[in-house]
Amino acid sequence: MKYRKNEAKEYARTMLKGVWTALPTNFTADDRLDEAATAANLDYCISDLQLEGHYCIGNVAEFWSMTNEERMRVHEINVEVSKGRVPLIAGCHHQNPNEVIKLAQHAQAVGIDFVIILTPFVAARGDDAIYEFYRYVCERIDIGVVLFNTEATAPIGVPLAKRLAQIPNICGFKQGVSKVSATIALRAAIGHELEVSVADEAPWVFNSSVMGDQWLLNYC
Repeated sequence: MKYRKNEAKEYARTMLKGVWTALPTNFTADDRLDEAATAANLDYCISDLQLEGHYCIGNVAEFWSMTNEERMRVHEINVEVSKGRVPLIAGCHHQNPNEVIKLAQHAQAVGIDFVIILTPFVAARGDDAIYEFYRYVCERIDIGVVLFNTEATAPIGVPLAKRLAQIPNICGFKQGVSKVSATIALRAAIGHELEVSVADEAPWVFNSSVMGDQWLLNYC
Protein backbone atom coordinates (compact mmCIF):
# COMPACT_ATOMS: atom_id res chain seq x y z
CA MET A 1 0.00 0.00 0.00
CA LYS A 2 1.48 3.34 -1.08
CA TYR A 3 -0.39 5.46 1.48
CA ARG A 4 -3.49 5.55 3.60
CA LYS A 5 -6.52 7.70 2.98
CA ASN A 6 -5.46 10.51 5.33
CA GLU A 7 -2.28 10.88 3.25
CA ALA A 8 -4.07 11.05 -0.10
CA LYS A 9 -4.06 14.84 -0.49
CA GLU A 10 -0.33 15.10 0.16
CA TYR A 11 0.35 12.20 -2.20
CA ALA A 12 -1.76 13.87 -4.90
CA ARG A 13 0.29 17.07 -4.67
CA THR A 14 3.34 15.01 -5.62
CA MET A 15 1.86 12.66 -8.22
CA LEU A 16 -0.90 14.60 -10.02
CA LYS A 17 1.32 16.65 -12.31
CA GLY A 18 1.96 17.00 -16.02
CA VAL A 19 -0.12 15.74 -18.93
CA TRP A 20 -2.14 12.56 -18.43
CA THR A 21 -4.10 10.67 -21.05
CA ALA A 22 -7.29 8.64 -21.20
CA LEU A 23 -7.69 6.00 -23.89
CA PRO A 24 -10.53 4.08 -25.56
CA THR A 25 -10.92 0.42 -24.67
CA ASN A 26 -9.98 -1.94 -27.49
CA PHE A 27 -12.21 -4.85 -28.50
CA THR A 28 -11.87 -7.59 -31.08
CA ALA A 29 -14.28 -8.08 -33.97
CA ASP A 30 -16.22 -10.60 -31.88
CA ASP A 31 -16.62 -8.15 -28.97
CA ARG A 32 -13.99 -9.56 -26.66
CA LEU A 33 -11.60 -7.38 -24.73
CA ASP A 34 -8.48 -6.93 -26.89
CA GLU A 35 -5.82 -7.15 -24.22
CA ALA A 36 -2.87 -6.92 -26.62
CA ALA A 37 -4.16 -3.74 -28.28
CA THR A 38 -5.02 -2.18 -24.93
CA ALA A 39 -1.51 -2.90 -23.68
CA ALA A 40 0.15 -1.65 -26.87
CA ASN A 41 -1.71 1.67 -26.84
CA LEU A 42 -0.76 2.37 -23.25
CA ASP A 43 2.86 1.43 -23.80
CA TYR A 44 2.98 3.81 -26.78
CA CYS A 45 1.66 6.64 -24.62
CA ILE A 46 4.29 5.96 -21.96
CA SER A 47 7.30 5.00 -24.07
CA ASP A 48 6.87 7.15 -27.18
CA LEU A 49 4.67 10.07 -26.14
CA GLN A 50 6.22 10.16 -22.67
CA LEU A 51 3.00 11.18 -20.97
CA GLU A 52 3.22 11.55 -17.21
CA GLY A 53 0.18 9.52 -16.18
CA HIS A 54 -2.81 7.56 -17.41
CA TYR A 55 -6.53 7.29 -16.62
CA CYS A 56 -8.25 4.07 -17.66
CA ILE A 57 -11.93 3.11 -17.91
CA GLY A 58 -13.50 6.53 -18.11
CA ASN A 59 -16.06 8.04 -20.45
CA VAL A 60 -13.80 7.86 -23.50
CA ALA A 61 -13.26 4.18 -22.63
CA GLU A 62 -17.04 3.66 -22.62
CA PHE A 63 -17.10 2.19 -19.12
CA TRP A 64 -20.90 1.99 -19.16
CA SER A 65 -20.86 -0.68 -21.88
CA MET A 66 -18.42 -2.98 -20.05
CA THR A 67 -18.85 -5.56 -17.32
CA ASN A 68 -17.12 -5.03 -14.00
CA GLU A 69 -14.90 -8.00 -14.82
CA GLU A 70 -13.76 -6.39 -18.07
CA ARG A 71 -13.12 -3.11 -16.32
CA MET A 72 -11.09 -4.76 -13.59
CA ARG A 73 -9.04 -6.65 -16.17
CA VAL A 74 -8.16 -3.34 -17.85
CA HIS A 75 -7.03 -2.04 -14.46
CA GLU A 76 -4.72 -5.04 -14.23
CA ILE A 77 -3.37 -4.55 -17.76
CA ASN A 78 -2.56 -0.93 -16.95
CA VAL A 79 -0.48 -1.97 -13.96
CA GLU A 80 1.22 -4.75 -15.91
CA VAL A 81 2.18 -2.40 -18.76
CA SER A 82 3.17 0.67 -16.78
CA LYS A 83 5.51 -1.28 -14.49
CA GLY A 84 5.60 1.70 -12.16
CA ARG A 85 6.81 4.09 -14.87
CA VAL A 86 3.84 6.44 -14.49
CA PRO A 87 1.09 6.84 -11.88
CA LEU A 88 -2.34 5.48 -12.77
CA ILE A 89 -5.94 6.46 -12.14
CA ALA A 90 -8.69 3.85 -12.53
CA GLY A 91 -12.25 4.80 -13.35
CA CYS A 92 -14.61 3.22 -10.81
CA HIS A 93 -17.82 4.81 -12.02
CA HIS A 94 -21.06 3.08 -11.11
CA GLN A 95 -24.56 4.07 -10.08
CA ASN A 96 -24.45 1.58 -7.20
CA PRO A 97 -22.02 2.71 -4.45
CA ASN A 98 -21.26 -0.86 -3.42
CA GLU A 99 -20.10 -1.63 -6.96
CA VAL A 100 -17.92 1.50 -6.83
CA ILE A 101 -16.37 0.14 -3.64
CA LYS A 102 -15.64 -3.26 -5.24
CA LEU A 103 -14.01 -1.63 -8.25
CA ALA A 104 -11.95 0.74 -6.08
CA GLN A 105 -10.78 -1.98 -3.72
CA HIS A 106 -9.71 -4.11 -6.67
CA ALA A 107 -7.88 -1.16 -8.24
CA GLN A 108 -5.94 -0.55 -5.06
CA ALA A 109 -5.17 -4.25 -4.63
CA VAL A 110 -3.57 -4.54 -8.07
CA GLY A 111 -1.47 -1.39 -7.68
CA ILE A 112 -3.45 1.56 -9.06
CA ASP A 113 -2.46 4.91 -7.48
CA PHE A 114 -5.82 6.73 -7.47
CA VAL A 115 -9.42 6.10 -8.44
CA ILE A 116 -11.76 8.53 -10.16
CA ILE A 117 -15.50 8.44 -9.52
CA LEU A 118 -18.29 10.02 -11.53
CA THR A 119 -21.26 11.51 -9.68
CA PRO A 120 -24.24 9.12 -9.94
CA PHE A 121 -26.03 9.83 -13.19
CA VAL A 122 -29.54 8.87 -12.03
CA ALA A 123 -31.46 10.24 -9.04
CA ALA A 124 -28.60 12.01 -7.20
CA ARG A 125 -29.73 15.56 -7.95
CA GLY A 126 -29.18 17.33 -4.65
CA ASP A 127 -26.05 18.22 -2.73
CA ASP A 128 -26.97 16.06 0.26
CA ALA A 129 -27.54 12.96 -1.87
CA ILE A 130 -24.25 13.44 -3.73
CA TYR A 131 -22.35 14.07 -0.52
CA GLU A 132 -23.77 10.94 1.10
CA PHE A 133 -22.83 8.86 -1.95
CA TYR A 134 -19.19 9.94 -1.75
CA ARG A 135 -19.08 9.76 2.04
CA TYR A 136 -20.40 6.21 1.98
CA VAL A 137 -17.87 5.12 -0.65
CA CYS A 138 -14.86 6.92 0.81
CA GLU A 139 -15.39 5.54 4.29
CA ARG A 140 -15.09 2.04 2.85
CA ILE A 141 -12.00 2.41 0.67
CA ASP A 142 -8.42 3.36 1.45
CA ILE A 143 -7.18 5.02 -1.74
CA GLY A 144 -7.11 8.59 -3.05
CA VAL A 145 -10.25 9.68 -4.89
CA VAL A 146 -10.55 12.15 -7.77
CA LEU A 147 -14.06 13.47 -8.46
CA PHE A 148 -15.21 13.63 -12.07
CA ASN A 149 -17.29 16.80 -12.23
CA THR A 150 -19.33 16.99 -15.42
CA GLU A 151 -22.56 18.48 -16.69
CA ALA A 152 -23.64 15.00 -17.80
CA THR A 153 -24.53 14.51 -14.13
CA ALA A 154 -25.50 17.00 -11.42
CA PRO A 155 -22.49 19.37 -11.35
CA ILE A 156 -20.67 19.89 -8.07
CA GLY A 157 -20.78 23.55 -7.11
CA VAL A 158 -18.76 25.45 -4.53
CA PRO A 159 -20.83 24.70 -1.38
CA LEU A 160 -20.77 20.96 -2.05
CA ALA A 161 -17.10 21.02 -3.11
CA LYS A 162 -16.16 22.56 0.23
CA ARG A 163 -17.95 19.76 2.07
CA LEU A 164 -16.42 17.04 -0.09
CA ALA A 165 -12.92 18.50 0.33
CA GLN A 166 -13.12 17.61 4.03
CA ILE A 167 -13.34 13.89 3.26
CA PRO A 168 -9.76 12.66 3.85
CA ASN A 169 -9.21 10.63 0.69
CA ILE A 170 -10.81 13.05 -1.79
CA CYS A 171 -7.77 14.70 -3.34
CA GLY A 172 -8.68 16.11 -6.75
CA PHE A 173 -11.22 17.19 -9.34
CA LYS A 174 -11.42 16.53 -13.05
CA GLN A 175 -13.43 19.46 -14.34
CA GLY A 176 -15.53 18.51 -17.36
CA VAL A 177 -17.81 21.54 -17.22
CA SER A 178 -18.15 24.11 -19.99
CA LYS A 179 -18.42 27.30 -17.93
CA VAL A 180 -15.07 28.86 -17.10
CA SER A 181 -16.68 30.74 -14.21
CA ALA A 182 -17.54 27.45 -12.49
CA THR A 183 -13.92 26.33 -12.56
CA ILE A 184 -12.63 29.70 -11.37
CA ALA A 185 -15.03 29.57 -8.42
CA LEU A 186 -14.03 25.98 -7.64
CA ARG A 187 -10.32 26.86 -7.71
CA ALA A 188 -10.91 29.81 -5.40
CA ALA A 189 -12.86 27.66 -2.95
CA ILE A 190 -10.81 24.46 -2.75
CA GLY A 191 -7.81 24.86 -5.07
CA HIS A 192 -5.46 25.21 -2.09
CA GLU A 193 -6.62 21.82 -0.78
CA LEU A 194 -7.22 19.67 -3.88
CA GLU A 195 -5.63 19.28 -7.30
CA VAL A 196 -7.86 20.52 -10.12
CA SER A 197 -7.59 19.39 -13.75
CA VAL A 198 -9.53 21.10 -16.54
CA ALA A 199 -10.33 18.38 -19.09
CA ASP A 200 -9.66 20.64 -22.06
CA GLU A 201 -6.26 21.18 -23.63
CA ALA A 202 -7.24 24.43 -25.36
CA PRO A 203 -6.70 26.64 -22.27
CA TRP A 204 -3.80 24.54 -20.94
CA VAL A 205 -1.09 27.19 -21.49
CA PHE A 206 -3.22 29.86 -19.82
CA ASN A 207 -4.21 27.57 -16.95
CA SER A 208 -0.64 26.46 -16.28
CA SER A 209 1.04 29.86 -16.64
CA VAL A 210 -1.61 32.14 -15.13
CA MET A 211 -3.84 29.94 -12.96
CA GLY A 212 -1.05 27.74 -11.62
CA ASP A 213 -2.42 24.40 -12.85
CA GLN A 214 0.02 21.49 -12.70
CA TRP A 215 -2.18 18.74 -14.11
CA LEU A 216 -4.00 18.14 -17.40
CA LEU A 217 -6.13 15.00 -17.53
CA ASN A 218 -7.38 14.71 -21.11
CA TYR A 219 -8.47 12.12 -23.63
CA CYS A 220 -6.22 10.94 -26.44
